[in-house]
This record gives sequence, C-alpha cells and structure tokens, in this order.
Amino acid sequence: MGTKSQSVAKTRLNRYIERAKEKFESIEVIGSRGDLVRDWVEIWVERQKMRPELKERTRLSYEERARRLGEGFPWSSPVRTVGPDVFRKWWSARCGELAPARANDLLRVVKSIFAMLQEDGVRGDDPVRSLSRVPVSVPVLVLPTTEEFQKLVESIRGQGKRCSEEVADMVEWIAYSGLRVAEARGMRWEDVQDDVLVVRGDAEGTKNRRERLVPIIEPLRTVIDRRRWEGASGLVFSIKSPIRGLQAACSRLGFPRYRVHDLRHLFGTVAIESGVDVPTVAEWMGHRDRGALLLERYTHIRRQHSMEQAKRVRF
Repeated sequence: MGTKSQSVAKTRLNRYIERAKEKFESIEVIGSRGDLVRDWVEIWVERQKMRPELKERTRLSYEERARRLGEGFPWSSPVRTVGPDVFRKWWSARCGELAPARANDLLRVVKSIFAMLQEDGVRGDDPVRSLSRVPVSVPVLVLPTTEEFQKLVESIRGQGKRCSEEVADMVEWIAYSGLRVAEARGMRWEDVQDDVLVVRGDAEGTKNRRERLVPIIEPLRTVIDRRRWEGASGLVFSIKSPIRGLQAACSRLGFPRYRVHDLRHLFGTVAIESGVDVPTVAEWMGHRDRGALLLERYTHIRRQHSMEQAKRVRF
C-alpha cells in the first residue's frame, strides 16, 4: 500500500531492507556453495528431507529423484545465468527416454528447485516456466475374471511350499478388501473386528495417513476364519508381499502378468459392478476425493460384465 507520509515510507523501507537482509543472510550457500545448479539441487534435496509432514521413505526418495535428472542436466552451469534453452534441450531428451509419468515426475522436481531459487532471491526469473508436462494416457486395466482369479489362488495354494498357503491367503485378502499391499502387510489381528477391518497401514500408516473402515464381505470372512487361531494377536501376515507367488501362478496358467496392485483394482471394479455407489467404494479404498480417481481409473468394467450390460441396450 502506498503512502504520502515520508516518515511512514522510511519506516516501511527500513523494514523491507531488514527482511531482505535477514533472508539473504539465512541462505547457507554463500561462497563456495551455491554457484552451480548442482549445489542447489543438493540444497533442495536436503530441504525435502527436513519436511516433517512426509513419510520417512518419501523423504529418502528425493535424493534418488534428483539423481534421475540425468547426465544431460546442466549440473555444472552457473545457477544464476543458465538459460531456458539449456533446459528445453534437456527436457526434450528426457521425454524421449522416459515414460511420460516418470518424465513428469522429474519436471516437478526441476520446477520445485527453481521455485525455491526465486523464493530465496537467487533468481528473479524462471528458466523452466515454459516446460510443459507430457500427456499421460490412462491404459485400460486388464483384470482377471472371477474364474481366472480362483484358478490363480488354487495354483498358488497347490504348490505345497512353506509359504504357499499364506501367499494365497494374502492374495485373497487384498482382492476381497481392496487394501494396498503395505496396508495388508501392516494388518493386525486386533484390527480385525466383527464386521469391519480397521485399516491403519504399516509402520508409517496408510498412504494418506488416514485410517478407515472396510466391511468384511463373506469371501474375506472365510479367509479370516481360516487364518485365525485362538488368541490370535500381532500381524496377520508374516510375508511382505505375494508378488512372486502371484506372478509365478500367472506364468504357469498362461495368464497376463497381473500385479498385486491389480487385486486392489479388482476389488474396486467388482464393487462397482455389484452396484455399490462410487463414493462408498472410494471411502472403502481410502480415496479422499469421493470417487474422482475411481471414475477415472477403477471403473474399466471387465469385458464379461460389459457384454452383459450391452444386452440391456434397446432401441
């Protein structure tokens, strides 16, 4: 806000100068550190690691994300003068080498770094402002039919190995509850109640740090009754993931290479096919958007159901 008072203007100017001085002196990169792009990438990583709201594994992942910027990134360029053309060349090369989603993740890193440079007063412009995200296509999900899923479970259980029963049970548990694999891994018997599962996640909690309730449907109750023993406590599963057993079963049966996360997709799809409204399914699966992601990603209705629904169309 402007002022006609000279004394007020002087006071505001002095206050502005003091704030600018404090901000400048707080930058820990004066002298030998802070001249090159590499220096500020390292500073950005350090600051991300100090963010208390992030999970531990997320904080640690930032160093790996910075490393993936690649050899073509202007690591040794002066951070105050490197221009947009350098980053356009780098971005064009990375888009040709990486999948769109992976490339866009790197772009978020670079934009965050230069936002930090502007905030700290190191640069007044943004040389990466013109770089745009790569469009990401959403593929149609290929999910097992009910019959294929049962064959997969039977194939896993029939191997007779030390963990075969537990692997098969975990596959069913995820498919019948829609849990993420880390949530299934962290499930404890104390959280298996009469009618619902209390989903708290693993040691770091759920993906969005939000606990939720998932109803126990009949197939899941069968798995629970089979696994539970008298006085059961602690973790429900001792294995981290059923991925190896699931993919081995896919190979034996000649099925597509289904992922463990596809079992979660399967739960969401079957629930919607069964007539459950989208916001309710979103709540069960731990989505906080009341179904926006579900509508975009999880409602790729399987071919069998699609053909059955097509019979209802009349002209």
